[in-house]
Amino acid sequence: MFIIPRNPCLDRRQTQRLHRISIAVALLASLPGLGQAPAAESRPDGRPVLQVPLTDSRPAIDGKLDEPSWTNAARTGPLHVIQSGVTRVSPGTFSTEVCILRDANHLIIGLHCAGDLAVQAAVRQTCEPAGPASSPVPLAVPPGSFIQVAKPLPAEQPLPALTLECWVRPRRLDAWQTLIAQHNYPIACGYGLFIDNQGRLQLYLSDGRGYRPERVLYGPVLALDQWQHVVGTWDGKSLSLWINGRLVAQSAFEGPVQAGAAPLWLGACGHNGPAVNQLQGDLAMPVIYADALAADAIQARYRDQGRTPATGDTVLACWPTVEKQGDRVADRSSHGRHGRVVGAATSSEFVDLLIDSNADRNSYYLIRISPAQGGNVVCAYNEHAPPWHDRTWQPQFEFAVAEGTDGWTAELALPLDIFCKNKTLAAEIGFNVRRFRIPGQEVHAWHGAFDQPDDWGILTGIPPRDRMPEPEYHTRGLNRFYRPPNKAGRAFLAEQAGRAVELGSGSAHPHTTGAVRLELEGFLLAGDPHARGIIWDLAVDEAKGELYVLADTRPVRGVAEVRVFDRRGEYLRTVIPFHPTLPASSVQDLCRMTAREMGAPLVVPKLFEPWGEPSLYGDWWHHPQKMVLASNGDLIMANIYKGILWRIRPDGSLPPDGWTSAYHAGRNEPFESTVWTQDLWMVPDLKNYLPFHALHYPYFCFDQDGMLYVSAGQSSRPTRQYAYHFEVSHQEVSHDRELPGQEGRGTYVWKCQPRPGPAVEELDTLGGFAEPSGLVHDGQHLIVADSGHNRLQVFAADGRLAATITHYEQDGQQHPLHGPTALAMDREHCLYVLVASQAKSADRPIIERTLPLIQQEFFFYDRATTEIYTRLIKLKRWQEPRLLAASAPLHQDVLQIAVDAGTFALVSLGVKVPGQRQKEAARVPPSHGLPFFPRMPALNTVSPAAVPLSFMKMTRVSSSMPHSPSFVRTRPMFSSMLWIMP
Repeated sequence: MFIIPRNPCLDRRQTQRLHRISIAVALLASLPGLGQAPAAESRPDGRPVLQVPLTDSRPAIDGKLDEPSWTNAARTGPLHVIQSGVTRVSPGTFSTEVCILRDANHLIIGLHCAGDLAVQAAVRQTCEPAGPASSPVPLAVPPGSFIQVAKPLPAEQPLPALTLECWVRPRRLDAWQTLIAQHNYPIACGYGLFIDNQGRLQLYLSDGRGYRPERVLYGPVLALDQWQHVVGTWDGKSLSLWINGRLVAQSAFEGPVQAGAAPLWLGACGHNGPAVNQLQGDLAMPVIYADALAADAIQARYRDQGRTPATGDTVLACWPTVEKQGDRVADRSSHGRHGRVVGAATSSEFVDLLIDSNADRNSYYLIRISPAQGGNVVCAYNEHAPPWHDRTWQPQFEFAVAEGTDGWTAELALPLDIFCKNKTLAAEIGFNVRRFRIPGQEVHAWHGAFDQPDDWGILTGIPPRDRMPEPEYHTRGLNRFYRPPNKAGRAFLAEQAGRAVELGSGSAHPHTTGAVRLELEGFLLAGDPHARGIIWDLAVDEAKGELYVLADTRPVRGVAEVRVFDRRGEYLRTVIPFHPTLPASSVQDLCRMTAREMGAPLVVPKLFEPWGEPSLYGDWWHHPQKMVLASNGDLIMANIYKGILWRIRPDGSLPPDGWTSAYHAGRNEPFESTVWTQDLWMVPDLKNYLPFHALHYPYFCFDQDGMLYVSAGQSSRPTRQYAYHFEVSHQEVSHDRELPGQEGRGTYVWKCQPRPGPAVEELDTLGGFAEPSGLVHDGQHLIVADSGHNRLQVFAADGRLAATITHYEQDGQQHPLHGPTALAMDREHCLYVLVASQAKSADRPIIERTLPLIQQEFFFYDRATTEIYTRLIKLKRWQEPRLLAASAPLHQDVLQIAVDAGTFALVSLGVKVPGQRQKEAARVPPSHGLPFFPRMPALNTVSPAAVPLSFMKMTRVSSSMPHSPSFVRTRPMFSSMLWIMP
């Protein structure tokens, strides 16, 4: 007999329901499919281990777990209960257990999820001595959802007074959460009650425009898992916070207060549009008043314990309950501010199976099964670090779900060959299971953190695989565009891939440059094979006197290329795309097959077909726009959309330990399972790897110890155009490593340690900036262009602020630094700064994440009548910011500068836009030279190798391309060399 003590907080019906659940949990071991099964052991590191038994008779996959073959299955035992991120020792209201066995070709998994699915969260209410009456009844909002109110407070109408009231029971106190808010950070912030990431209650009131941190009133830390009555008031003169009828915080504030253009939400607020900071807990009886409640009224509302809806003429809205049928939340006031429950979450629970099939403790397959609608399954392949998420993994397997009165069961038969994204299948694999959205917000897991594969349990007895599985689209068509070859066709292609193609003499240009001549070449490029649509970045190798130019063939949807020039501007070689004479082993990831021409081996590359131009390096979202040269000569590059990290050797070969964070050698088929083979597109769900602000132009620099510094970057016309034309339409960008607080990524500079892979380890951050841009290190100090604050910030090696530079000196007068961006330094420690013609505003909104916002800013700046330009200035040094030289006005699209100690001055400028100011180039005089750089005419194309040049003159080469950058070369006459580029 099982005896359960009487709980005075539960009525008779709820107690009977708990009896049934407890009996079901206790009888798990006695079920036919679960008796006498091997239990988990533990390794010295604490990871549990299960030996998966081999069965000769596979059970029928009907979801019932009632066949004798389940008797000898390995089982996890009841999963641990995780609450507020902490494993709880005491049992939960519900129970979950997993059974595992296998046959020769399948991993067979059974789930037993005990508990009445109809039980509401109110069953788990604890006895609370906080008030004399029963606890408040929470609004029935599933975890992850929130309430959207159709009619917010008027955006521009000034509010003479305001009160926000609700009951809250938080389930965690280490994350930003919202109670009531008309608040879209950082552009439309009106009012709101919040919980910050330290668990403190916050009241925010402002004018409905940009976020003002000084207008936050902080309260004490709330209690975890307890109902609390919270009230925020403003009477036109002061702000007040009340908890459980007691005044806990107060400050003077005279307004003005306006709601602003943000939507009114309960349990969430906005961040540039999408909902964020959802409440992780329960909310009851939220109310908005048009006046400031008096102390006696607040105490009376607390004593009522949330039972009675607010009434009166000053009540602007009151939401007591969610209607039983549907998701409507009725407003009891006379203003009709009705709401509805929205969000990604649903009322259905689900179980995630996590399988690390190659035991690398980093990659895993996710299989999510839900009992809704008779059983649903969603799958994806993932890698933890660097992040990778591939929804194109959609395997075919048998599964079934059966629901009962006290829970549900499921069975899955997973063919071992479906784990095809990895090249190996280990005899011991990582495994975890987690159950979400259980009523009462319990979460169950077998072992370790959900997102840490190196801490999961282990399954042994798996037959290892010693062959490469084919991607699933090789054997079946996955969309209407791609039809795979039949078996005979695949065999023929495999045979041909193993052969080297024999080429005769004269099959390519002399010396096999790989540049095949086209009949239309002269018409398309005006005879210039080096013309490019946009130059993204530059890097200088002073020791070799070489300039690396990272460019795209066109401003949008182009293909990234890296070409190398000498100090005279003569073309030397191409790094990207790689040269076909490289050894096949040095570009193995990108090699399709090999060929031989007159005995010389050549690489035939893989050709990817993204939306845009054909590519040798995967889809458009993978191509780099940033570049910096490491001390060993490697090129470190990055993509500004997803923060993907690259490392390429200076000859174009790939490092053996990895060349991109979006791929590693253990993964099968790096980029081919994309839009041309299947309808699912993986990139919107991929987390950004590098920490800088997505869709901005960051800046990189190395210090003398090899540490890499990365700035959040600036939003510019080229980056907005890049994002606009690529239709970055998903609603939220997620990063591999999230930041605390609401400041956002636009305020940080990161110090990182480069690792093989390529990978980076974040060591430290510097904060307090606004659009931090250019970076330069003088050996002892890091100099940051704090563009939004119109200043330079100088930091010592320990991270302490050493100096702030807001002005430079010229002829004894001080001139302000307007919006500094790119920085460079020569051997004499002279500092080169790219400055704007106008000061920047530090509180302007940072545009990121959604296509509509990017479109708005793109059109706003395109239609702006104010002519903005930049200028390059040269300062003596940061300790003595005295002007030595200045350029003529430059185009606003100039983003980057680079300085070399060679003997030539070269300048490359931004994309030419018809109707805008003609770009002008600049060359650098010696440090004792004139106060202004000589002005030189702009050119229309970057064409270093099209026409031989003597170095005593400049040559202009025309181009038919409508968007072509400028490139200037001149004779040797100065001690420094400078490039400026878009």
